[in-house]
Amino acid sequence: MRQVDWHYKRPELAARYLKSVGLSPISRIALLGVRRIGKTAFILKDLVPKASELGFLPVYLNIWENQESPQEHIIFTLERYICSIKSNPKQSIKELLASEVKKLDINLGVIKATVDTSSAHSAVTPSEVSQISEQIREIIRLAKELDKRPLFIIDEVQILNSSEKFLPIQACLRTNFDTFDEICAIYAGSSRGGVAAMFNQKESEVLSGEKFTKREMPFYNSASLVEFPHLEPECIDFFRGVLVDRFAIDCPREKLSAAFRKLDYSPFWLRMLLTEMTANMQDVESAMKTIKGKIEVDGALDYITAALNKLDKLVYLRLHGTRSKYSQEDMQYYSDGMGKPVNKSSVQNAISKLKRLKLVTEYDAGMFFEKAGLKAYIEKDLA
Repeated sequence: MRQVDWHYKRPELAARYLKSVGLSPISRIALLGVRRIGKTAFILKDLVPKASELGFLPVYLNIWENQESPQEHIIFTLERYICSIKSNPKQSIKELLASEVKKLDINLGVIKATVDTSSAHSAVTPSEVSQISEQIREIIRLAKELDKRPLFIIDEVQILNSSEKFLPIQACLRTNFDTFDEICAIYAGSSRGGVAAMFNQKESEVLSGEKFTKREMPFYNSASLVEFPHLEPECIDFFRGVLVDRFAIDCPREKLSAAFRKLDYSPFWLRMLLTEMTANMQDVESAMKTIKGKIEVDGALDYITAALNKLDKLVYLRLHGTRSKYSQEDMQYYSDGMGKPVNKSSVQNAISKLKRLKLVTEYDAGMFFEKAGLKAYIEKDLA
């Protein structure tokens, strides 16, 4: 039986990003977007094939695979690429990247709670920094022999900012990428706040021991920040076509579009919804009930809301609905919700708390929300 391809391809977007890093004065971009928005699937299934087609040598690093000691993962992965390039460049690199796609497809069906834990971080040694630098130089040399331009793709890059111990890795990458102008780089992360802090702030707070301390950001001003866009509305027609052609399910476009909006335009959760519909022969409404429960588990929404007081929750909901924060209407909304007068400083403290917990991020002129499903969960909690 032929495998169903659920991936909605975006070759034009991939080509645009590659043209940006390949021709722009700054050959590095950082993609901003919340979890489950489809960045990794896009990178592996759209961007990497297009990069190979355009003459790049893509080197993909997913820092998520070793969050306690990312330097070990970087060294291990770069060594695999070097050995592959030396043995059979075209086929071996293709197989390496295919293995990443396979891991992605397997992980798409795995739901895990995302509660932060205080895991031990391994300090980066000078010898590890030297080894990474040597490996980058070797990849540049090998790419030149193949008449390719090296493209380093670093996924879940925000992990490199999760501890002060990892700052030498950032400094090492920054130094090498600045030194060799033939290098292109695309960063991606599942935390707007984390990624924006790394590339857009000269100093930011990082974990130092058991407390947060301000440190200079090695990646500051080294990449252009790009908001990763939601899937185009046309994607609904693509998924409806798959349902009809492969499963004989004719789902109304309006219902599937409405469900996608309620899922915060997440391709991951849309795919999970379609799985419920096809595997259990459920309609959209029934499948949505199941998916909402999975979203709560995946996002640890009960854990998060337990850390918020009532005013924090009201402020979060208000930020969703308006760009203002302290207008007369805003303050009246908070006071009505609390059943007593609320002052501006209390609202400011609530916003600071929401930012500290990485639930909201303020970037440029916009307010971004990092947790899918949290708004609906809070509304239900306050009802």
